[in-house]
Amino acid sequence: MSYDLNAYLRSESFPTLAVIREQLQRAGGRVLIADEIDFTKDTGHVAVILDGAPTGFEVYSSEIDEDRRA
Repeated sequence: MSYDLNAYLRSESFPTLAVIREQLQRAGGRVLIADEIDFTKDTGHVAVILDGAPTGFEVYSSEIDEDRRA
């Protein structure tokens, strides 16, 4: 089973990977991001470790244009 979640964020205010990792650690350390990724530019599969097991998710980054707003 999979879910689609959409998040709209300003790229200039998006946290760095270091900050994301720090927050994940504070939240219990169950999720480890395995790849170096720039969430504001990269697209595709992001490998993560959840409770010691490999898993991941897809990321698609793009600017919001008039077509997407419509």
